[in-house]
Amino acid sequence: MAQPLRRKKFIHVTDDPRTGQERTLEETHENDYLRNGSVDTVGKVKKHFRDCGCNGAIGGRCAEDGCAAIVCEKCFGHCQECAKPLCTEHSWFIETATHGRIRLCRHCRDKLVRTHRWNKVARFLLSAFVKFEE
Repeated sequence: MAQPLRRKKFIHVTDDPRTGQERTLEETHENDYLRNGSVDTVGKVKKHFRDCGCNGAIGGRCAEDGCAAIVCEKCFGHCQECAKPLCTEHSWFIETATHGRIRLCRHCRDKLVRTHRWNKVARFLLSAFVKFEE
């Protein structure tokens, strides 16, 4: 059997988020064949897994207090109200009739919930005097 002309071996490594040690993930590529030997190339490629668990391109850093997680483009987003950059862990998603699904930070979500509750209380108290259209 013929030997490969060139073997390329890339050792993919990543950091274990719990222990901080380097983990090895391997992938091997072989090109062309020759009868009497080969030229070996071994390289090391570091793969970075984001705080969200994905290994995609960097989307941004969460600005929530005490977080600072770096997440991929798919998991990264901004608050619709204050435009604060958020990771998925600190995002609150709310379905609205007009805008569909929106992403909010904790502060803006709490503000929206308080406003909604106060509107319900005001409507209840005024319902004896005013007829509201739905």
